[in-house]
Amino acid sequence: MKKAKQWNNQLAQQAREIGLDYHFDTLIPTNSYDAIRLSYFAEEKGKMKEMMERLMKAYLVDSLDIGDHATLAGLAGEIGLNEKEALDALAGDWYSENIARDRADGLKIGIQGVPFFIVNDKYTITGAQPSETFLEILQKVWKEDYDNAMTKENKSEPSSDEYCSDGTCKLG
Repeated sequence: MKKAKQWNNQLAQQAREIGLDYHFDTLIPTNSYDAIRLSYFAEEKGKMKEMMERLMKAYLVDSLDIGDHATLAGLAGEIGLNEKEALDALAGDWYSENIARDRADGLKIGIQGVPFFIVNDKYTITGAQPSETFLEILQKVWKEDYDNAMTKENKSEPSSDEYCSDGTCKLG
């Protein structure tokens, strides 16, 4: 329990650094199965990203019960989906096969918890990690891909200012 609290505090601190105010002390522990099913409903309507962002905010910031169908339908309505259609999807067993497939795929590649990130189908990042961990992996992937491209094209390496200026870098 002590380790989980430390992880939550670390994650909350990282969230604060980018302007998010997570409320682990008031969040409502629940089964997220129906929320995940709702995300597949949203995907069919072209709004999965919006739905996932709203679900995360509802759970981590607003301390809403994302296991409650009425709450989920309301969240769907907030992002422009039809609340009655969302309730109908939740009342049945819609999208359960999607979740079963995702679970099986996850087990095949060793996913045992969340968050879990796969970068370039090669590297994995598990748990709440500092931004430096992500940067390190992304730089490694960039270098590998760039080195492979240079080997294939037999080109000389461009100067860094061709890609990076004003603290930003262009990819490709």
